[in-house]
Amino acid sequence: MNKRILLASAMGAAAMLGTAQQAQGQAWIGQIVGDMMAQQQAAENTRLCRTGSSPVEKEIIEAQTPANATMQAYFAGQQNGTAPRSSFFAIDKHTAWSHDGKSLDQVSIDQGTDGLAAQGNVIAEQPYAFYRSFLHARAIGQWPVRDEAGNVIGVYNGFFVRRQGDWILRKLTLEDADDYSGPVEQFCDEPGDVLTYRIESSSAAMEYHDKRRTKAYQKLESERETLAKREARLAKRPNSQRHKANVQRSKDKVSKWQGEIVERQAAYDAAKAENDAALAERDALPAKIAAAKAELGITS
Repeated sequence: MNKRILLASAMGAAAMLGTAQQAQGQAWIGQIVGDMMAQQQAAENTRLCRTGSSPVEKEIIEAQTPANATMQAYFAGQQNGTAPRSSFFAIDKHTAWSHDGKSLDQVSIDQGTDGLAAQGNVIAEQPYAFYRSFLHARAIGQWPVRDEAGNVIGVYNGFFVRRQGDWILRKLTLEDADDYSGPVEQFCDEPGDVLTYRIESSSAAMEYHDKRRTKAYQKLESERETLAKREARLAKRPNSQRHKANVQRSKDKVSKWQGEIVERQAAYDAAKAENDAALAERDALPAKIAAAKAELGITS
């Protein structure tokens, strides 16, 4: 009787162990699948970010509203001398404040005065342009500053990061009206990187698909020569199953390389279209800057 009880207990324990191991295996597989899906989503988000995609409007406003409040408080603090510059910045190795060739870092951030925040000047209530990164908790914005006569004397280009739920400055670049470089643009990691990435990635894609297309042409010609030889052999021995099979294999390879050529040509054309569009956008930058200056009323 005791032996039966022990045997039953052992069988029950083995069943429980098997169930536990099965559950662990399923959990492990689930984790692997989850990690793969997360990696794929991260790669897709990176691609979208680097090709200029922006977050939904709600997320942009979520960043713009507190970032604008930070800039308004910064300007008031600098104009009235009521708060140190560092109180509006994320102080780390990336901290930077620059104006007219002078640059301050995390150590020197509170030195000197802000020329745009002189008494009588007014900062725009809302940014002239504002963008949030699709990938990171980062944003950039541009705020014009006017003198008492209403003339734009310069702009603030603010680069923001989110810290403990708030949006604060990491970098702030001051441009005088004479040195205006144009409105800020959609970005991914750093201001200006999207257009650079589009040009470089499309150029690389064109080169890649062109090489693959050239290789496919070479393979096609080689296989056509092989097909001709095999068809000649088959013509001499029309009932040979081996020659028939060889001819069919060559025909399949010819079809394969023809399809490869079509595929690579389409991919090359798409990459070239993107490259042409990105280069055209780069070439249009002077006109875009001129249009922004006219809209802001910068006459210099």
